[in-house]
Amino acid sequence: MGVMGACRSNELYEMKISHLQDFGSAFLVNVPNTKTKICRKFTVTDNFYKICKTYISLRPSHVTSDTFFLNFQNGKCTTQRIGINKFTKMGKDIAAFLKLPNPEQYSGHSFRRSSATILVDAGGDITALKRHGGWKSTAVAEGYIDESVKNKTNTANKISSSIQPKLNQTNSNVSSHQNISFDVNSIPPINFTNCSNITIINNIN
Repeated sequence: MGVMGACRSNELYEMKISHLQDFGSAFLVNVPNTKTKICRKFTVTDNFYKICKTYISLRPSHVTSDTFFLNFQNGKCTTQRIGINKFTKMGKDIAAFLKLPNPEQYSGHSFRRSSATILVDAGGDITALKRHGGWKSTAVAEGYIDESVKNKTNTANKISSSIQPKLNQTNSNVSSHQNISFDVNSIPPINFTNCSNITIINNIN
């Protein structure tokens, strides 16, 4: 949910059942309270939709709170709401579980950054990125994009595809010229006899 909607920790904490509209194959999620005061909407589809449906079905029938995220223990949801601190450290916990390097560098904001990077890697442009995350500033939106390997590879491929034709043309021109070579063993010895020291330069092997 956090990655699908580029959600902040506090947005996940404040999310309610009433914020989700079920269309049978997708959830339309409304995020009313945001840092930038911009209301956002996003959808949850495919397997993520199924996971959300399963999570909702595990919700205790006697829960009176409209809070979406409840603690999940021993295969079922409890009546206790997930606290804001748990959302804040969730990125670190996931990174540690996946055995990623430097898990302490991950935070609850990692969902938002990951969502931005995944969208751009999939071909999303800056306009789509700003709408997705509710960013007004292009510079701020771009600041959320990780320098992923895929981004770097795409950049390298673009540079390579531009340079390669020029290299091929240069190599073609070089190969058209006649190679000039000589055998140093064919040079005769040179004697210097008018010097105080007589020096003989023999063939170079």
